[in-house]
Amino acid sequence: MASKAAEISEAAAEAVDQVADRLQLQDMSASTSTSGSELTLDEKYQLCRSIGAECIQDDELRNLLEKKPNPVAYDGFEPSGRMHIAQGVLKALNVNKLTKSGVTFKFWVADWFAQLNNKMGGDLNKIQTVGKYMIEIWKAAGMDMTRVQFLNASEEINKRPNEYWTLVMDIARQNTLARITKCCQIMGRSESDNLSASQIFYPCMQCADIFFLKADICQLGLDQRKVNVLAREYCDQCKPKRKLKPVILSHEMMPGLLQGQEKMSKSDPNSAIFMEDSAAEVKTKIKKAFCPPEQVEGNPCLAYVRLVVLPSFNHFQVQRKEAQGGNKTYANMAELEQDYSSGALHPGDLKEALTVALNRILQPVRDHFEQNAEAAALLKKVKSYKITRLALGGKGICKHESGLTIFADALPGEQLTARVDKVKKGYAEASKLTTLKQHANPTEAPCPHFGTCGGCHLQNLDYTAQLHAKQVQVAETLQRIGGISNCNDVLRPIVACQQAYHYRNNMQFTFSTSMAAPLTDTPAQVVLGLHKARQPSQITPIQACFLQQDSANSLLQAASLAAAQASAQAAGVALTAFNPATQHGFLRQLILRSNSRGEYMVILSTSYFQPALLQPVVRALLSCNVPVLGIINTVVPCKSTAKPRRGRSGKQSTSSAGQQSHHVIHGAATITEQLCGLHFEISPNSFFQVNSSQAAVLYKLVLQSADLRPTDIVMDLFCGTGSIGLTLAKHCRHVYGFEVAASSVADARRNANLNHISNATFVKWDLTKVSASMVSQYPRPDIIVTDPARSGMSTELNSFLQLSRARKIVYVSCNPATQARDVAQLCVQDGAQYRLTSVQPCDMFPNTAHIECIAVMEHI
Repeated sequence: MASKAAEISEAAAEAVDQVADRLQLQDMSASTSTSGSELTLDEKYQLCRSIGAECIQDDELRNLLEKKPNPVAYDGFEPSGRMHIAQGVLKALNVNKLTKSGVTFKFWVADWFAQLNNKMGGDLNKIQTVGKYMIEIWKAAGMDMTRVQFLNASEEINKRPNEYWTLVMDIARQNTLARITKCCQIMGRSESDNLSASQIFYPCMQCADIFFLKADICQLGLDQRKVNVLAREYCDQCKPKRKLKPVILSHEMMPGLLQGQEKMSKSDPNSAIFMEDSAAEVKTKIKKAFCPPEQVEGNPCLAYVRLVVLPSFNHFQVQRKEAQGGNKTYANMAELEQDYSSGALHPGDLKEALTVALNRILQPVRDHFEQNAEAAALLKKVKSYKITRLALGGKGICKHESGLTIFADALPGEQLTARVDKVKKGYAEASKLTTLKQHANPTEAPCPHFGTCGGCHLQNLDYTAQLHAKQVQVAETLQRIGGISNCNDVLRPIVACQQAYHYRNNMQFTFSTSMAAPLTDTPAQVVLGLHKARQPSQITPIQACFLQQDSANSLLQAASLAAAQASAQAAGVALTAFNPATQHGFLRQLILRSNSRGEYMVILSTSYFQPALLQPVVRALLSCNVPVLGIINTVVPCKSTAKPRRGRSGKQSTSSAGQQSHHVIHGAATITEQLCGLHFEISPNSFFQVNSSQAAVLYKLVLQSADLRPTDIVMDLFCGTGSIGLTLAKHCRHVYGFEVAASSVADARRNANLNHISNATFVKWDLTKVSASMVSQYPRPDIIVTDPARSGMSTELNSFLQLSRARKIVYVSCNPATQARDVAQLCVQDGAQYRLTSVQPCDMFPNTAHIECIAVMEHI
């Protein structure tokens, strides 16, 4: 838009400067009012015309100023969230120019329009609150209110409803639907969007506003041009015709701070300067702004100087060291652009000077919202977010009034202030700063580590509400990712867990190093705990975890104390915690695995094998009054000591995956669990459901879903230690289990022998590589049970399932998102051979965000 703005002649610019000098406009905070009577016609015209990057038409504007001493200009705004400087500073500058020319300015507070456009969730009370906040900003920004009126659309229309709605209906009648939808840009929409009926009606209402307010000048941005032109066209369509058409005086749109952003947008907070941003926030945003050296066109930093800094102060001051060119004051853009394009002005110096100028402009606004109690309360309301529901993974979802989805660590119903940290396509991530209103369905979290630990973060949400949130998550995921339109027909009520705490039979704790006391020689001690919330690279020391049994907490405390004492005695040399950043240290993890009889396997993970160093911890574990059947040392070499191997890409890798070794240093190498009447031997690396009692419920649901016949062949994919397949074996002819991990396959075979099951065969097979030989070697399955990892199934495996002609596929998953993706490929996409008949959520992990689901698909 720079070229359009530059079309105003040098003579016009000089006239504007002369008027500014006469009226002492050097500072926006000047509030001297004038009717415009002391200005000449040329001065009034040039002052008004300096606002517009486009004027339709120039001769009409001059004629209006000549014939009407106090014409009416209008701008409408939807109260919707925070105000950026394009709406705050630029608008204040433009309004002051018009009112000093004798123009009366009417602000149309378009609260009904914001409701039609679904801003602030369509809540009219919130919309009106934001409207008051925006008025407070303009006052603080130096807008001269002498000839300014603020009119609420909802109130004014209700005063003269017949006049207004007659206008709206006539405008709608005079225009085609295609002509109206071309104006949808005014709402931030496009013609191709799926518009609601209210949004199609919106342009007719905005067009009617101009005549309803008896506006002579439409002073809006270039993005509103189409509806203003519609108003001029309507003057020729209506009967009788309107001789005086509204003059369109469109200001240039301020660009966003990032590359290619032609318009500043609230939906990307990192690309916009907000009116109450702190000095530090302004500095950070300008520092990150797009500002290529020697490039003037498309440079937002230069645009901000031209649009708000020079009009505010009549100069732009750059402060530099003498060696870098010294201080320089620019009185016009031509001189500034010349220096910048030649390289005489460095981007860093431009940004620093721009930061100073913007903070000077914004400081009165900050002061107002800090010192005025009413204004501060309004800001607090406007900056708050309300969480509507939980996303998969447990993040709270907030819908910004712009339509942007924001994820934050909060619960449904909670109202909070938050800092937006990352903005990506279609969504943003935010960090909670303060809670303004507690979430719905609260309960007291029993764990003293709640909030610090990154584990079970739903403890303070009533369990019934947790179940409801998870049910909603599954439904929305099926619709959004799976494309299942009839999800309510197939989705069954979630199965609750009878035990909300102390249900885990497998917990992993990480060794770390405490910070040494400052200015002392005290060595740093080894600590044991769980990863911190929002800081996963750091460890929170844990003395007791409410997800495991009390006996497990006794073992945890004993190991923690012994490790701390041993590290102190060794002065940090012998018994140390492994540091992932430096790849140095000995102790990695403590893993506690238990069975329903309260017996334990303890796994001590280290970076190298030196069992003597573990003896203090081993002795402490065995001294507890807890049945420890075995203690295993799992060695996971450091990357620096691991032998290089070839990765999938063919490049050498020093990843420790696949290089673990297990050493029994006390007792047995396995632990036995009983589930569904069967016994299962579990080795250190074997996968087994972490909630034994709820696993029994899950497996019964799988059995019911499979609806087996005695003659059925069952294919059990990702079979692990064979727990699902062996549970099904006595109800069918034969089970064939496939698993990539050799240790798990060995466990599955051993478990089959342990339970005297002869109709189960377990095969080591990489299910990412399904081949014809797999199909030919084994009988065609009647039922397929698949229980993949969180990443779900590959496209190749899904294609194999399509061609399998199995009567049913029973898909067990701990990740509803990847399950829904695979269901879409099997049941919705072209060539689908299956239909989804049921989805059964099962809560295996109370007080956490995880969900287990059983999806049943039947062959068409």
